[in-house]
Amino acid sequence: MKNLILKWLGLDGVLAQIDVLEDRIEGDIRREVQHQLDDVKYDIQSEVKYELEDDFLSEDDAISKFEEVLEDNNLLDVSDKMQRVDDRMTELVAGYRLEVQLVKEDF
Repeated sequence: MKNLILKWLGLDGVLAQIDVLEDRIEGDIRREVQHQLDDVKYDIQSEVKYELEDDFLSEDDAISKFEEVLEDNNLLDVSDKMQRVDDRMTELVAGYRLEVQLVKEDF
């Protein structure tokens, strides 16, 4: 019944477009985050590898160097950044849904 009413109001296309837009935004964000994580991962691996090869570090030195690399690349707060992205996505989706609701009420 809901779909019939939305079709009658002409909103079925709007909802479909919103779904496509949400999927596209989510995919773009995932690709960008994955790309950045891959870059940082490569940088960390390279830096640790060269440090180990050049200095023949002990295990304790290697651990402290690894922690320094994590700190230098701001990886300690990656989970905070991911949470902010998730919160922003939630806000965007809520905004789109509110806009659709307002359009429905205008009809």
